[in-house]
Amino acid sequence: STPGHLKVNGSLTASSAISVAGLLSGTGTVAPAVAISGTLAPGNSIGTLSTGALTLGGASTFDIELGRQGVLPISDRTSVTGGVTIDSGANLALTLYTGLSNPLDGDIFYLIENDGADAVSGVFTKLNGLTTTLTEGSQFSWNSQDWQITYQADVGASSFTGGNDVAIMIVVPEPGMLVLAAVGIAAAVVARRRCHG
Repeated sequence: STPGHLKVNGSLTASSAISVAGLLSGTGTVAPAVAISGTLAPGNSIGTLSTGALTLGGASTFDIELGRQGVLPISDRTSVTGGVTIDSGANLALTLYTGLSNPLDGDIFYLIENDGADAVSGVFTKLNGLTTTLTEGSQFSWNSQDWQITYQADVGASSFTGGNDVAIMIVVPEPGMLVLAAVGIAAAVVARRRCHG
């Protein structure tokens, strides 16, 4: 088990699976397999860390920064060759990188690029340390915005569906909710006119 901070910007190949109880970061490659019980924070600022089969344990944190490069949404990412397992209790920690205050509606951030066709096993159950429903397609609120998470994105096709990658996307409230809000405002305006009429 590796405590402390393991930063890999080159290539690290061990004889067996690497267990990380501390912090793993960097933009290199770690093989053959990685089991995280501490924190996985790919990149040095925003960047991609490549691993073999990845297990995010029940006490682990997947620490991700979201940013923008010109008009493109970018984020930390882990590129996995092998299976991806997310144990119950795993925490998804999101932060905004300097320069990005509010992502835009429809922005997709790819967090785990999963090779092959094997599905991700398990889901995150915590967001920034708080128990949150993060099952397939779930919506959640963060940074005063509405988001959706998927474990079936397709990085190669720049798509939120059709694959086996983990991604989050900014979503707008459903049209029905917007209509209700508009009706409420209209009713309030009519009521105010009657009072002052």
